[in-house]
Amino acid sequence: MKILVISNNSFSDVYNNGKTLKAMFSEFRKDELCMLFFRPHDEISASACEDYFLISDKEILKSVFFPRHETGAIILPSDSMAIKEELMEQRPKMQRTKLRQQLRDIVWKMGHWNKRKLREWIEIQKPNAIFFVGSYCKFANRIAIALHKQLQIPMAVYYTDDYVVNAKPSIYRNSLIKSYQKLIEECEQFYAIGEEMAGAYAQFFGKRFNPIMNIVDKSEPCPKQESPSITISYFGSLYYKRFDAIVKIAQLLNDRKTHIKNIYSINIYTSSMITEEQKIQLKKIGINSKGFVKGDEFKNAMKATDIFLHVESDDEDYIRLVKLSVSTKIPEYLMAYRPTIAFGPKEVASIRLYDKIDSRMVVFSNDKGSLDCRLNRIIQLINDSSLRDELAQVGFDYACKHYIREVVARQFKNNLIKMINKPL
Repeated sequence: MKILVISNNSFSDVYNNGKTLKAMFSEFRKDELCMLFFRPHDEISASACEDYFLISDKEILKSVFFPRHETGAIILPSDSMAIKEELMEQRPKMQRTKLRQQLRDIVWKMGHWNKRKLREWIEIQKPNAIFFVGSYCKFANRIAIALHKQLQIPMAVYYTDDYVVNAKPSIYRNSLIKSYQKLIEECEQFYAIGEEMAGAYAQFFGKRFNPIMNIVDKSEPCPKQESPSITISYFGSLYYKRFDAIVKIAQLLNDRKTHIKNIYSINIYTSSMITEEQKIQLKKIGINSKGFVKGDEFKNAMKATDIFLHVESDDEDYIRLVKLSVSTKIPEYLMAYRPTIAFGPKEVASIRLYDKIDSRMVVFSNDKGSLDCRLNRIIQLINDSSLRDELAQVGFDYACKHYIREVVARQFKNNLIKMINKPL
């Protein structure tokens, strides 16, 4: 048995999307997986899979002007450093817009991806099924459908972000919906990140979607030792105006400092670029920018944290984008045996999930009526070590019930085996 995973991102030991995929497929042996991906990455997991094939935007653009060019290449996990050097030479990542995405889709439509090198690689892999990670890219849908028909093997799809159900009406959204529908009609199994997205997509597309989130290894509870100085840490990207949300909650706490008994600090760990202007803003309100950490540094930063911080913007456009998405960080936070301050609009699934686990961790950023009451609870959380321990236990118990890697990944593997063995 072998699964061909098609995704924008590779399996990863560091980056969120790749970590989620790696955890989902953790019950598969390395020789049971191969991956076709489209985004060059400087960290490709060798422990999840050894057979990678990369087709980048740069390669596709080259094939537009040179049709005989052999697009794409077999990538070894050890090639990560070379990819990193190439990425450093490129311009900084630009914010995704509908226009840029439309231009990208046009280039991929004009380009030549299905070349001899890829066909030979797939022939060597001999996959029995396709697992496709859906995205905002219509070209990826076309590739998945083409390979599904070419190989005559079953296909499953997994959505982690919503670009169609809650997106603003537009010509691009309409074309993306049609592209999704074509792909979904070719699939036999359907997955979405979290119960809310699974329910919304089931209603929208008329298929049964199974919820599956990031999953983590079970660990023993590791309480944080009591300290008069409290460390609040944010880990993750600053996209979707999350920087502004961090600043807002920090200012709200600063305004109530006379009620906070303990000294506290807020740290940001992120790979997102922080401008000089933003650095000045952070320094002014006492937030520490710690840069990006991974491996042991990431684990140590998690252990040194008393309270995690999760934020979402209450900007209407960004609420639409993340409304159904559940952060992949949440299971990690819960299993780390630490409470979280969840700050954001009540319309967003991640914030509602925290509210479901225990409302004492949540401040609805766009609900003025409950703001003071909920902020007082957060102040109590900073002041009271016994409350932090109580909420850490609540979160840990929830993670053990819903997000244990071994249990979820085994069921996921069994589902894919059933799909492969299902009579045609």
